[in-house]
Amino acid sequence: MEMAIWLLVGSVLGWAGFAWVGLSADWGVWISVLIGAAGSFAGGELLGPIIGSATAQAGDLDPFLVFMALACAAGSLIVGNMIHNRARS
Repeated sequence: MEMAIWLLVGSVLGWAGFAWVGLSADWGVWISVLIGAAGSFAGGELLGPIIGSATAQAGDLDPFLVFMALACAAGSLIVGNMIHNRARS
């Protein structure tokens, strides 16, 4: 269940970055959603438990892990946009 929430959070952030902020407008919405979902998964599944604490029970949702998923998704979108802009120029 947590993985689905992380992927949903990253996908929504990728779409918002494409639609509202204009990040990676050359790529299209699907690449932005994919990068956001991958960054969110990496933040919630890999980086979050290393930096923060694990949940008491396996099914519980930790707000810190959701925050880490959001932060890593945003970071992935920003880095991806920077790489794309650098390769284009």
